[in-house]
Amino acid sequence: MTPLPPFLIVGLGNPSPKYDGTRHNVGRAAVDAFLQNHTDTHELSVPHFSGHAYKVSLLAIRDLPFAIAVSDLGTYMNTSGPMLERVRSFFNIPHEKVVVVHDDLDLPFDKMRISIDASAGGHNGVTSVIAALGTKNFLRLRIGIESRTNKEQSPADAFVLQKFSESETKDLSKILTTTTEALQSLIANGLEKTMNVYN
Repeated sequence: MTPLPPFLIVGLGNPSPKYDGTRHNVGRAAVDAFLQNHTDTHELSVPHFSGHAYKVSLLAIRDLPFAIAVSDLGTYMNTSGPMLERVRSFFNIPHEKVVVVHDDLDLPFDKMRISIDASAGGHNGVTSVIAALGTKNFLRLRIGIESRTNKEQSPADAFVLQKFSESETKDLSKILTTTTEALQSLIANGLEKTMNVYN
């Protein structure tokens, strides 16, 4: 029996350490939290990625691959697509088994949505991914970051690059626990059941 192709889970963000803890990097933080929840991870080397610091981890159940997780594509958010496509192509993973985890300014802070085959919605990182993959038929886990009471005082471009406030940081660990549970459910139970629980 041929094993099913694994999921490719990618967190979008900007390079460390300058952008660690910013709202725009919550996708990367979520994949890091997912990886920290597993002890059975193995580092994989991906050839032909000169100049990029990839962190690629293979998670396995009963020695069969079921998820490849990338928390750092070694590039900036807005140019994520080509790097993601190289990893996807190398492991020959179908588009519909790619899971892109990213921040979403259209969702309130502490909310989360899972979707597939959706437009970029103004997110430049997702726009880059759609262009590189040549399709929007991939999974997305969108993590809400909107907490402004007055959007005019803090324009979107500046707001997403700010670090989470002290009170938000306290809530963030619970949010990342939920995103980890959602990713695990997606792998184990599939899209429909996971959306029914977490959307």
